[in-house]
Amino acid sequence: MYENKRKKVTTEMIFILTSLTCYFITLLRLLYTNGGCFDEIFDQAGYFSFCDYLMHLSFVSTPSGVYMANAQACFPPFAYLFYYFIVRILPTPLEPTMNGYRALPGTLLIYMVLLCLCTGILYYQISTLLKNTPGVVLPIFLLLLFSEPLWGGFIERGNSVGFAVILVLQALIWKDSEKVVQKELALFFIAFAAGLKIYPAVIGLLYIFEKRWKEVFRLVIYGVFVFFIPFLFFGGFQGMLQFFRNLVQITDATGSLCTIRGFFYLVYQKLTASDFIPPSIQMIGTAIMLFFLLFSVYMAWISSKKWIQLLFLCCLMVVFVPSSYPYTTVYLLIPFLFFLRESNTLAIGYAVIWGFIFTIFALPLKSFTDFSSYSFAFGLRYPALFLLLLFAAADTIKARIQNIQVKC
Repeated sequence: MYENKRKKVTTEMIFILTSLTCYFITLLRLLYTNGGCFDEIFDQAGYFSFCDYLMHLSFVSTPSGVYMANAQACFPPFAYLFYYFIVRILPTPLEPTMNGYRALPGTLLIYMVLLCLCTGILYYQISTLLKNTPGVVLPIFLLLLFSEPLWGGFIERGNSVGFAVILVLQALIWKDSEKVVQKELALFFIAFAAGLKIYPAVIGLLYIFEKRWKEVFRLVIYGVFVFFIPFLFFGGFQGMLQFFRNLVQITDATGSLCTIRGFFYLVYQKLTASDFIPPSIQMIGTAIMLFFLLFSVYMAWISSKKWIQLLFLCCLMVVFVPSSYPYTTVYLLIPFLFFLRESNTLAIGYAVIWGFIFTIFALPLKSFTDFSSYSFAFGLRYPALFLLLLFAAADTIKARIQNIQVKC
């Protein structure tokens, strides 16, 4: 018992050491450049901080026309119930615009209150998942809180993705509970998370993998209810049609540069020194994207480790969805915490890679950051993520082959 615990703490300490080293290097660069590398930490150098939060408040100021206001109004209606609740609390701005809501004294204060609430819940969740190693809960919590996906991602951007992650984490904590109420709440939380961001619906595949058909049925019912009923408040049937049009419009032929397909396009553009992507290359990019989808679902299905299952499912939300942006890396918080929970052997390689993925990283790697305007999404983050997927896939296939050999 003591030996296993010691090994687990050692794995976590390697992550902590890697993260602290990267933080220290980043701080030195900020000091040395007098903030000149700030745009490598925050997307667009932080000039659009909280823009997603403010933008969607301005959209929902006219509920019936929320999806008609702008193609960027692409959240499900359940999310706009949340934003409308905030709008009703605030006084009416002189102009229902982003700057109009930013000027109100309570707008950002409410956002800070919501962040404090989420921070407290996240600490509780980390404490629950890492209850066998209480000594590392606080340092892990602080390193994650100030990591780039959180502090430099969803917190800076004001995107609701962080709230979806909190819901999914709690759902996974209660998913296999012996208490009936908690197991049912887990289904509701997955439905609510999907109602905020759509992507978390893939977590429902875990129930399918485990053949828990009754819960799958109830989850589908809850999901349909949470997704479609709120359209009654936001334009009805026409609002729903416009919502889907907006989704299509915000995803162009290449999709986000932060996806696996976008990364392939960026490498092509770098090698050819041209911004033009011919149709043949677009077809290859789409094939890569579809292969990644099938491969990830298959890996999640055959893996016996929960953290690897969650890694491949969450990566569908991070690098597969065409409209993914840098802040979606916060979804990787989910498999990482389960990795720490399940790790009972020394895993130096995994711990170091996780450190590169989460830590604010501002090294002089201009060849990477030149790839796109989403500079902070690159550095070593995405190559590290692909390396992590490669290692996880290799471990899964190896375990699968060994299992087949034992049965034979």
